Amino acid sequence: MNEKKTGRSKKIKKISSGRGVINGYFSFNNTILNLMAEKIAEEIIKRADDYGIRKIDLQVRNPGTGREVVIKKICEAKTFEVAELIDKTPLAFNGTRPRKKPLFALGGLQEVGKNCYCIEKNEDLIIVDYGVLFVNNNNLADGAIPDFTYLQENRQKIKGLFVTHAHEDHIGGLPYLLQLLPNIPVYGSEFSISFLKQKLGTRNKERLIIFSDDTVIRTNEFRVSFFRVTHSIPGAFGLIVEAIEDQSQTGEKTDLAKLAEVGKKGVDLLLSESTNAEIEGNTPSEVRVIKRLESIITEASGRVIITSFASNVYRLKKVIEIAQKTEKKIALLGSSLLRMMRIIQKASL
Repeated sequence: MNEKKTGRSKKIKKISSGRGVINGYFSFNNTILNLMAEKIAEEIIKRADDYGIRKIDLQVRNPGTGREVVIKKICEAKTFEVAELIDKTPLAFNGTRPRKKPLFALGGLQEVGKNCYCIEKNEDLIIVDYGVLFVNNNNLADGAIPDFTYLQENRQKIKGLFVTHAHEDHIGGLPYLLQLLPNIPVYGSEFSISFLKQKLGTRNKERLIIFSDDTVIRTNEFRVSFFRVTHSIPGAFGLIVEAIEDQSQTGEKTDLAKLAEVGKKGVDLLLSESTNAEIEGNTPSEVRVIKRLESIITEASGRVIITSFASNVYRLKKVIEIAQKTEKKIALLGSSLLRMMRIIQKASL
């Protein structure tokens, strides 16, 4: 028998046999195992016995006490042979998402329900939907929600949760998630937020934010805008998530849209600052310099001496912000630096 288990759902797909032995395949995530280990073990034994299964393949995503309880219970039955499998799927995990995956799902793939997708870059993490999966003919639970372990472990990165629409398979898990992570800002259309307020009752309402067609939400790493879509429920939107480029993040952004418009008309001559233009490759991001400086200043037990051109205003500004953050005093040496500081303060940069 092959069974596919995602969250708390369990669906029998087919029964297979070979050489007179029927195999049972059960898959659970570690969070559910830890919460309901004994109940799950009893259910496995009962179903295996009903189908005449003698060999059980138990698949879990991470080691833990729940797994040990289940294996012990099954082995105590002295009827089954137990084999452990390692789940290698990158789309469902328990706190150990593969590295360098900017977009990943906590649910909603190869199943109808439990929709939840995450987009991550550096220290920013945004969530799209957090739905429920309804379970039929299952006495373990009435429904399943996406595994929230990774979100708990990275709560400081979460910049917002965006609701695309108010169907339960996209919004139904939010009351449970917000019990664990009550400070997450939740963005949705007027209809979706009204629907969610009814579900939450008096809890967490102050973090619910309505967006419209023209709203733009910005974080350090992302720019999120919205477009309306036709659906069977009002207030349905799609999201446009743009990753902000690392290059020159510390100053004003180059107006590429205006340059593109001019380019369409035709340009006879472009005169531009060309320092180092003859050197192949790209200029390293200023963000890399700032991160390194922050690391050095934070770890330093004594004084840190930094040299810089006085005209490098954005770097000077960042160094001051890091010093404030780490509660270090600042001493500026040189008339050029002092003059630049007065200009910065006057310009309110």
